[in-house]
Amino acid sequence: MQGYLLATVNTDLIALGYTDQEVAVLKTAFTDLELLGKIWIGQEALAGPKDFRTFVRQLWGVGAF
Repeated sequence: MQGYLLATVNTDLIALGYTDQEVAVLKTAFTDLELLGKIWIGQEALAGPKDFRTFVRQLWGVGAF
């Protein structure tokens, strides 16, 4: 999904029915998930604390976090 979102310009996603804000949340959430995945497998280290739930919770649904 991250590869698709990075390769797709915002106007194309807006044409699919998303708002500007929804596109920003989608792209930010999947960027966070990609980073979290890299940290999980030891490919990257996080310099300081980060709450990955900030944007990801909007993908997951109500009550997940």
